[in-house]
Formats: sequence, structure tokens, C-alpha cells
Amino acid sequence: MVALDRKDTTDLPPGPEQHELAASEKDTIPPYTMTDVPAKAAADIKPTIFQRLSRKPPPPTSPPCPGRQDRSFLSKWTYMYMNPMVSRGMKRELLPEEFPQIENEDEARMLSSRLLNEWDKEVKERGSGAKLWRATWRVFGWRYMLAGLSFFAETIVKIGEGVLLGYLLQWFQKTDKESREGYLLAMGMAFCVITHAVLHHVVFFLGMRMGMQMRVAFIAAIYRKCLALSISNTSSTGLIVNLVSNDVQRFEDAAPFAHFAWLGPLELLLVLYFMYVQISWAAFAAVGALLMVIPMQAAFAGRFAKLRKKLVIFRDDRIKSVSDMLAGIMVVKLYAWELPFMKKINELRNRELGYIKHASTLRAINEALYFASSSITSMFGFITFFLMGGVLTPSRIFTCLTYLTNARLTITNFFPKAVQFLSESWISLQRIEAFLSLPEIGSTRELVEERKFLDSLGDPSIMIAIRDGTFTWGEGVTSLESKQVVHQTLSETEKSGPREILSKIDLTIRKGELVGVCGPVGSGKSSLANAILGEMDRVSGRVALGSRKIAYAAQSPWIVTGTIKDNILFGLPFDEKWFWAVIRACAMERDVQKFANGIHTLIGERGVTLSGGQRARLALARAVYYNADIYIMDDPLSAVDTNVGRHLFEKCIQGVLKDKARFLVTHQLQYVRGCDRVLLLENGTISGIGPYDEVMMTPGSPFAGALRDFAARPADMDQSVDDGEESEGPTTLDEPLSQDEEVNIPSQMSSDDSANSANSTGELSKEQVIQGSIGAATYYRYFKSGAGVTATIVLAVSLVVGEGVADVANWWLAHWSQENDSDKQRPMNAWVFFALVMVTVILSNGRALLFFYVSWVAGRALFVKMLEAVFKSPMHFFQVNPHGRLMNRFSKDINLLDEMLPQTFFDFIQCAFMIIGTLVISVVVIPYILVLVPLIGVGFYFLRTAYICTSRQIKRIESVTRSPVYSNIPSTLEGLSTVRAFGAETRFANRFVDLQNDNTRMYFCFISCARWLGFRLDVGSALFLTVVAFGAVGLRDALGLKSGVVGLLLTYVLQLTGLLQWAVRQSAEVENYMVSVERVLEYTELPPEETEEHESKAAKRGDLPEAWPDKGEVELNSMSLTYPNTTRPVLRNITVRIPPGTKVGIVGRTGAGKSSFLQALFRIVSPYPHGCIQVDNIKTDEIRLSELRSRISIIPQEPFCFKGTLRFNIDPFGKYDDAEIWRVLDAVELKKRIVEGLAGRLESEVAENGSNWSVGERQLICLARAILRNTKLIVMDEATSAVDLHTDALIQRAIRDKEGGMFKDATVLTIAHRLNTVIDYDLIMVLDDGQLVEFGTPYALLEKDVADSGAWFARMVAEMGDDAREVLKQTALKKEMERRGADIQ
Repeated sequence: MVALDRKDTTDLPPGPEQHELAASEKDTIPPYTMTDVPAKAAADIKPTIFQRLSRKPPPPTSPPCPGRQDRSFLSKWTYMYMNPMVSRGMKRELLPEEFPQIENEDEARMLSSRLLNEWDKEVKERGSGAKLWRATWRVFGWRYMLAGLSFFAETIVKIGEGVLLGYLLQWFQKTDKESREGYLLAMGMAFCVITHAVLHHVVFFLGMRMGMQMRVAFIAAIYRKCLALSISNTSSTGLIVNLVSNDVQRFEDAAPFAHFAWLGPLELLLVLYFMYVQISWAAFAAVGALLMVIPMQAAFAGRFAKLRKKLVIFRDDRIKSVSDMLAGIMVVKLYAWELPFMKKINELRNRELGYIKHASTLRAINEALYFASSSITSMFGFITFFLMGGVLTPSRIFTCLTYLTNARLTITNFFPKAVQFLSESWISLQRIEAFLSLPEIGSTRELVEERKFLDSLGDPSIMIAIRDGTFTWGEGVTSLESKQVVHQTLSETEKSGPREILSKIDLTIRKGELVGVCGPVGSGKSSLANAILGEMDRVSGRVALGSRKIAYAAQSPWIVTGTIKDNILFGLPFDEKWFWAVIRACAMERDVQKFANGIHTLIGERGVTLSGGQRARLALARAVYYNADIYIMDDPLSAVDTNVGRHLFEKCIQGVLKDKARFLVTHQLQYVRGCDRVLLLENGTISGIGPYDEVMMTPGSPFAGALRDFAARPADMDQSVDDGEESEGPTTLDEPLSQDEEVNIPSQMSSDDSANSANSTGELSKEQVIQGSIGAATYYRYFKSGAGVTATIVLAVSLVVGEGVADVANWWLAHWSQENDSDKQRPMNAWVFFALVMVTVILSNGRALLFFYVSWVAGRALFVKMLEAVFKSPMHFFQVNPHGRLMNRFSKDINLLDEMLPQTFFDFIQCAFMIIGTLVISVVVIPYILVLVPLIGVGFYFLRTAYICTSRQIKRIESVTRSPVYSNIPSTLEGLSTVRAFGAETRFANRFVDLQNDNTRMYFCFISCARWLGFRLDVGSALFLTVVAFGAVGLRDALGLKSGVVGLLLTYVLQLTGLLQWAVRQSAEVENYMVSVERVLEYTELPPEETEEHESKAAKRGDLPEAWPDKGEVELNSMSLTYPNTTRPVLRNITVRIPPGTKVGIVGRTGAGKSSFLQALFRIVSPYPHGCIQVDNIKTDEIRLSELRSRISIIPQEPFCFKGTLRFNIDPFGKYDDAEIWRVLDAVELKKRIVEGLAGRLESEVAENGSNWSVGERQLICLARAILRNTKLIVMDEATSAVDLHTDALIQRAIRDKEGGMFKDATVLTIAHRLNTVIDYDLIMVLDDGQLVEFGTPYALLEKDVADSGAWFARMVAEMGDDAREVLKQTALKKEMERRGADIQ
């Protein structure tokens, strides 16, 4: 068996299997990006000798490396232009600015312009018959066909290798021929091999570069088209993102292989002809056996695709469940639900592993058959020739082996890929053609007509005027299957007539006027804003704007990735005075001060590092800074609390914008009252417009009743005592965002303490970047996880024996061919060869199956260990590690362990053994070659080190620059109306092109680096063959070399061309994948939340009483709390006793420590000193965490539900029977809804975070959990935003009702954000700056003089306003009278 030759597939676009993996798993990225490991892992990674000798930190500034286009012809095609980059990469870390400038022919603006220009010509010439393939051909076709000449030349040269090998072996057979002829044949063969090595890299360089250019051109063209589409046609972001990420990728996949669609059959015919010359009709048996591999591969691919569809379901389910539980990890810990959740995830994992095991078996068999296919095809060919009576000679055998080896890669790999990728590219081309055919947003307004319309109104102050306007949204496109489908959808929409969203709209807004728009959900408020912006289709009526300088603040704030300053300026020049005026008006001063980098703080994608209120204020600040004439504001006040909202309304909307025409959509009726005019919108029509007092009296309007009710209630009754909303994420980001990390910390804590729970600087923890090689300990621990000592020894022996038997089979062919003519006809020769081939097939399958099984077991074991370690980690771990970073371990890293690592590792091992076998045979045949082996080893090591050091850095930087290209498209689509409102289309198109060009520079270096390595290794292999060939000719007589042995030697050495570079790249891939192993191993050793000290205390104390806590008494003695990695206590010396059965409200300003109090009670963070918290006279730090948290109930601030069933969300342990669950569901009034509305009843589905249930229903589920536990101590972290009145009333009744209340005998601690919800509690605790400053009944605290420094609670109530203060005092008095009456009785 000869030549497992897989040239150039590692730096090519991934195959269909990898693409399917990438499409199904959003976290999966190319393996070269896996270069960051935790700090401990870095300690185990040893630098190579070259890195120890020469690695330096990067200089502050480095000049760019010279580009390819400025170099000589020799430098271009020997890839010497990469030498400076490789040299720098070996010595130190590369910097993005060091990469060469983009080549002129790769520039995105030029490529996309050419493509769109040709498409426009095609549309103008052919109309509806325009075809995108013709436009694409005119741009790329002719150059690609010229590149096909190089592909054809390579095919001819490959055939020439076999022909010349045959002649050389014939020379060896005839000992009477002159040495001169032998040297000439050796020279000719060396020339063919060197030419093959050079052409091979020319071929793939041209193909991959063309694929890159097509990708760049189509992505830029799609983006530019997006900027001109109606937002109704861009509403399906998934369709467009799929075009860019998947469809366009098909062209990059196809470009290197497309020529093999015609070269494959041609090469097969040539091979068949030349083999027919050698072994007559037996050539058809050999080629037929080779062709049989194709249907076998198709069968494997079909089976694998079916497995993949099933596997993806369970994998996605597992990843979603892990993500869901990590997002709600605070709730998991508060409820002590780690064990049932780990059990559920492991069940999903086991089902996933079943399909992975089946897929791994298929992969193992496929790898083994590919390895043995050369032996199988030669067996068919040579035994058939033997049975036909033919005489096998060395020239016939090894010439045919060379033909089969060269044809095998083309026929079984490149040709199927060409057919597959071309068919996929054709489908993708049709989808992109359909997209480019979508109608662009038309300017339905004529400026001249608008001006005439405005002049006819006779009022120059009018800035917005609509008369009898009827507007509709386009239906949008839900499928891009083909252009015909798109046109059919659009034509059907036209025939059915427009679906009117807004009708008979009459509106006038003047300069300096504020019009507030209100109405029920779905009444068309946001649509009216879009109609003014020109985003909707105008069916009838007239619309005119007095100015084109419009600012827009969308309902969902659109944040651009960049700094706070970038988002506010939005491309405008920086005016410092105006900038800070805007910051103050938009209540952002405090936020800017808290950010470590101030206005230069980097904001994550979509503003994930900001709270909802911060995002809303930032978007508003952008609009204000624009200093427009017209302001369209779509509900900018809903995400902020009452205090901030009042500031924005008074200082911004009615302050700095008072002279502007303002259109304000809002649900906050207190602000509607302050508008100049109110527009009431219901069912797409204006029900009333005018002053608030008039509109609220609109007859027949249901919403007008809500306006009247609001006017009658005291102001600010729901005012928050918090100063403002806080970010749930870190307050700074000093490092750029990685392409694979979402910087977001989901948390169910109250906002006042979330920032405290990060580290001392508010930063996320950083992962170190790997330098050097993975340590041997990592490999040892990986295989130890998957197999014992015996299995490892068996595996190692099978790998050695398998290669040995394959080599013996080929040696037997050489031996057979050297026998005399009579002995060659002995059947024993054929039987021995057949037996050796069968043993090769069996061993190949056995060792492959064993290796993949060991890898499968390792992946299973490491996942279980990591899951357990992560779930048992303290909460601080989740607060300093972003959700995306944790998910990388559970998705990308685990998936690489499951699928890519075993396949790549096994492939590398096979290649390594083949290379070793080749060198052994070379030394055995020509001992003098032993002198070259050290030189070969040094050269190999040097090139491998240089390549890995450089390519890893290049790929990492390329991945970082590619991420913004892909993320920019959905980001722009989300804010498309904002971009158009600000007139920023050209700037965004230019910015996108710059991002593409930046990525293209890096990607071009990556493919060049792969060519740099491949060229040198292949040319080196060719030179080695030259030495061997000339040495064999020169030493023929001295060593008595026979033609069979020389044929075996040269055939083996020929396979080094391609095999050597493949082995180097696979070794680099293995090392990259082993980084994932290192990352997973690191997370298996995380320090647990329950320390050994706590375990020993709990064991010493013994089991808890069954009914604990039976009273609910809580006593704190000098309790303090400090967050990890900080020095300042957030709670200090709190001493208080809470009697059993009392209802206590805990209040305080933002940052007072309210939620820290909750964390101390549940030991989310351990308080001190020892025994400072006692519940029913038992110290909480002497109780196991699972027991403590399971004996206390909590109703969290944000009602969090987990993916699963309703039963699982209420009772994940399965401790309670159906009757008890139904009882609590009935108590929270969910039973009736479930019985009548849900077929699944208790098994009804709950989506991630309960997204298929309303907020109110989720809060009722949380209430049901607390009732089901039936504990004597309940903690409620009150929701900051008001819930629906019915749900709120139900929760309050459960707490307060002394007769039928479900918590009537329990102690209830409520962390309050609204004073009106706790004013009738038994006791109030007031916290400030981590200290208990007041404790008593609400009435007693309100009786204090506001001027008294100790009257904290009284001042909070007074700040709410006189009306609210009186109502609260009356409620407290009523509660006090009830309490005193109860005491008297």
C-alpha cells in the first residue's frame, strides 16, 4: 500500500462535513483560532527551542512587510515575499499593522463595483431575463479559465512522473545499458517532480485567490444592496446573514476544485490508457476498484448526513440547555438545583454521544478504507493481470502504482468536491441573484412637490406635514430560492393589494413643538414614525418635511460596536462643548465617570456591555448631538427608571431640544401630560389630537379611559428609590472583543450590586494567548481520560504493525516482480499478496476503530468532569468570565474534541508512520541516505516551527478581522432606518469595505503562508527524490540494486511530495485542537464553591433537623461581606434580629448593599466572621450549601425559567407528586390556563428563559416554586419594572394575607425598589453604603423629622412628592393601627 497523498486540503475551505458542522453550531470557528488558554494552562505549555532562543515582544511600531505585487516573478512564485513575515512571526508576536497592504486586484470596492456594474448592464440589456452568472463570468471567468492551463499542466506532469519511472526501472532491469541513459532518466524524473511541486502550488494559489476575490466581491455587493432595500425586505436578517456566511462561502469552496470537474475524467482516461499499455485489460479492474470508492464515499456521506441531522438536534438542545443554565446560574445556585440540572444536561449529552459514536465509527472505517485503498486497487489490478497470464515486472507494477496514487486523490477527493461545490455554488448564485433583484427603496417624495405642498400651507414653521396619508409595509421576502420565487411573491402582493397599516393620517408638527404619541400596543405608533422617515410605502396622501436634517432614536436602541464617543459622534466632527452638553442632557455624566476609560470605553456588539437604560440614553445622545431640525423619538424613556426619565424629559426633550420639531412616542403617560399636543393612535388611525385634557375625553376611545385614570392617581406612586439603572455587565472593557466571546454577564442579581461582584477594576478576567507547544502532560491526560494502559499499548502496537504489514505487502510485490519467469506464475505469490492486503484492511479498520473509540471515551469523560466543576464553582467565577467564554468550552471546544481532533490526530499519526516507513526503506535500500536523515530532520523541524509560529498568529488575527465583517451586516440591518435617517449610507458602505480590505490582507497572508510551507517541503521532497534517483543509478552496481527494490524505493519517495507538507499541517492542526483539550482540562480543576473547611464544619455539625427552619428567625451579629478580589467591604457590621413570621422590607439607594444582603444569606458570597448569620439558632456557615439553599425559598427579581417542561421548572428533583404541583398551580391561578390552553399540561414546553411564557406567567411559576417548598423563610427580590396589576396583587396577597395567605406564617424578606410595595410591612430595614442605618416599623420611621440626619426612610418618602408621601403615610398609619390592635388583643 502506497501513498496516502492528501495534498492541500487543510488550508482549503473546509469540506462539506466541516461546513455542516459550522452551519449547525454558531460557536464553531476555524481551528487556528483556538489559541487562547487560561493562565494555569499556559504554565504547562513549553516554548520550542527556536522560541526560547529568539522570541521577543513586538516593538511599539513596525513597518509593514513588503507586498507580493511589488516583488519579482521568482519571489512571487517561490513565495519568498513571505520571508519577512515568517521571520518576524518566529521571533515575536505579529501586529496587524505589519501585514502587507492589500493588493490592487483584491480591493473590495473595485471588485464589488465591477460586479454590480456588470449586473446593472445585464439587467438593462435583458430585463427579467438577466442572469447573474453571465455578469460573474464577465468579471472573473476569463482569468479563471486561464488559470485552468496551470491545472492541465499539472495533470500532464503527474502522468509524466509515472512514464519516466517506468523507463528508469526498465533501465535497472537491463544491466547492459549505459549509466548516461540512467542519469538522463533520473534527471527527467527529477524535473517532472520539481515541476509538479511548483505547479501544484501555483494551481492552488490561483484557485484560492480567485475564491477569496469572489467572496469579497459578493459580500460587498450584498451589503451595498442592503443599504438600498426597504426594511421590510431586510426584516429577515437570517436570510441575508445566511447569504453572506453560507452561500457566498460556496464560491470560495468551489474555486480551488472547479477545474477538477473536467480534469478528473480527463486524468482518469489518461491513467486508464497508460495503465492499459502496461497491464492490458487488467487496468480496467484496477480503475474500476478505484471508482468503487466514489459510491462508497457517497454512501458514507449519505449515512453521515442522516446522522448529522439527528446529532445536531441533540447537540443544539444540549448547547441551548447549557447556555440557558449558565445564563440563569444565579437562580440555579439560589435554588440549589445543580444536581438535577447536571443530570438533565448529561442525559442530553449521552443521547448526543450515541450519534457521535456512530459517526466516529463511520469516520474510522472511512479513514481505514482510504488508507488501504491503494493496496486494494493494486490487488485488483495485479492479481487480475496475473490470472490473465501476464508477467509482472517492476516497471509495470510501480509505474501503475504511481498512476493509481496520483489519480486516487483526484478521482476520490477533488472530483467529488468539484461536483458538489459547483452544484452548491449554482444554487447559491440563484439565491444571490434573487436577492440582488429585490426592488430598492424608492424616493416616493419629490422635493419640488414637497416644497410646493409646504408653501401652500402658508406656515414656514411647519416641519412635518401629512395630509390624508395612508401607509403600508411591504410584505417582505421569506424565501430566496430563486428570482422567480421572489418575483412571484412580489406580484402576488401587488395583486392582493396593500395591507394598510396607517390610514387617513393628518398631522402637522411645527418648529419648537413637542407632539406626544400614545396608544395601545399594536396601534401603529412606531409605523407612524417610520412613515415620517420614508421607510413605509405611501399608498395615498401627501407627506412633506421642512428639513432633511432628521435625527431618529429607535424603539430598540441601535448601538454601533466602538467607543461611547464613536456612537455619539456617529461620523460628525468632535465639538467638545456641545458634546458635554449632550452628555449632561442625556444623564450620562455618572456613567461616563464610572467607566474606567470614560468616553473612550469600548462597547461590545449591540451594546451588550451596557444596561438597557444606558443603551437608550446613548442612542438619544447620538440623536441630540446631530443637532437636527426634526427629532423622531420612538419610546426612548421606557428603558430608564422614573428619576432618569424625568431628567431626560425635562433637560433633554424639553431642554436642549426645545426649539426643535419633536415627535415622541411613549408609553409613559406622565410624560404625555407634559407634551404640547397629544396624538392618540388606535387601530392605525388618529382617534384624537390636541392637549392632554382634551384627548383624554375622546368619546368611544378605550385608551382615553386609561388617560383619565392616570390623571386621577397621585404622581410618582411607582417611583424607584434607586438612583438609576446599572449595567449588568462590566463597567469597562480595556481589551478588544474577541471574535468568539460575547462580553455579557447574565445575572439575576439586582442591579445595585452587580458591578461590585466583578473584580476590583470592574474588568473581565483575561485569557492568556498560547505561545509555543502543548506540553506532553496534556496529551497524557487526554489519552488517560479515554483509555487505560492496556488499551494505549494495544493502540500503539496496532499502529506500528498496521504500517509494517502495508509496507510488507508492497515489498512482496517488489519481491514477486524480481523472481524468474517460472516462479512469477506460482499461485502462492498471488495468495500471499492477497492475504497481506486483507490483513492490512483488517488492521487498518481495527486500529482506526480503537483510536476513535478512545477519543470518544475521552470526550465523554472530560465533558462530565468539566460540567461538574463549572456548576460547583463560586458565583464570582461566572461574574468575571463572560457567558461567551464559558459557552466556548461547552460548545466549540467539546465539539472539536468530539469530531475534529480524533480525525485529524489519527490522520497525522498515519502520515507520520508513512514518512517514517519511507525513510526506513530508503536507508535500508541505500544506506548512504542515513547521512541525509539528520539534515532532513533539522530542515523539517525548522520549517514546521516557522510555519506554526507564523500561521497561528496570522489565522488568529485574520479571524479577529473577519468577525467584524460578518457581524457588521446584521448590526447594520438592525439599524438600517437609523443609518438612512442620518444619511450615513455612503459612510457605512466605505467602512464596510475597509473592514473587508483589512480582513483580505490577513487572509491573503494566510494562504501565502500555507503556500510558503508547502512549496518548500514539496521542493525539498523533490530534491530528496533527485538525490535518491541519482544515488540509485550511481550505486546500482556497487550495492547490487535490483529494479524491484528501486521501484519500491522511488514509489515511496514520490509520495513524500505532498505527504510531508500534509503531515506538517496536520501536526499543526492537532496542536491547535489540543489547545481545546487544555482549555477543557483547565475547567475540570476549578476551585469548588464548597471548600474543604465548609465540608468539615458541616460534617462535624451533623444532619439538620428535618423541619429546619421551623420558625424563620434570622439573627445577624456584626455581619460583614467583601466580594472576591476586592478589599472594600460592601456590607459592614450589620447586627439585627428578625422575629419569626415577620414581613421585612429592605430598602436603600443604588449601591447600598440590598442584593449583597441576599447573597450573604444564601452564601453566594461568604460573609464573615464565622457564625455571623443564624437561622433558627443554627449558624449558616456550618450547613452544606445544598441544604441551606434548598431550605430557603426565593422569588427572584427577574423571573427566570429554564428550557424544559413546566414540571421541571417547578420541581426539577421530582420530589412532589402531581396533586401537590396542581395545588400550587391552582393557588397561583395557572391551573385553569394550563387545563384549557395547553395539551401538554405539566409536560408543556418551556423555552429558553421561558420566552414562550409571558413575564407575568413566569413570575407566577417562580411564586409556585416558593409555595411548593413551603419553607418558613422566604426572600423576594422585587422586580424593578412594574408587572401586570393582577400578578402583582396575587404576589402581595400571598405575602400579606393573614388568613389565606400562602406565606402567612413565614418570615418574608423583600428587597424593595418601590416604597409603596413595602410600606405596610411589619418592619423596614434601611441600608446605606453597606451599613444598617435604620430598622423599625414603617410608621415609626416616617414619624421622624426629615431634617434629622437619621431619618433616612422619611427622606426617601418625602422625595417622592407630597401626594405620594401622604398616601404612603396613611397606609403606614393603617398598618400601625392594625398592629397595635393585635397587640392589645
